[in-house]
Amino acid sequence: EPLLARARVEEEAGDDDAALAVYREAVEAQPENPASWLELGLFEFHRGDRCSAYFDLNRAYTLDPAGKHWTPDSELVQALAWVNDGNC
Repeated sequence: EPLLARARVEEEAGDDDAALAVYREAVEAQPENPASWLELGLFEFHRGDRCSAYFDLNRAYTLDPAGKHWTPDSELVQALAWVNDGNC
């Protein structure tokens, strides 16, 4: 949780490289925490890195398939479509 908070601070400060590094640190620290993978994937998705976003959002989904975030128009579904269109 502290790492995710720090990543959001970096993101809000406009330092995307630092934010990405902290999001990655969060998933390394707690690889079984779906929230860390979700936050990393959402960050990547909104930065335009759909390929990485798909990998990380899919990991979050695998760890928590009943999560509230998984809707028919979620970022995971959009990233999957991007991957399936041969963009990665």
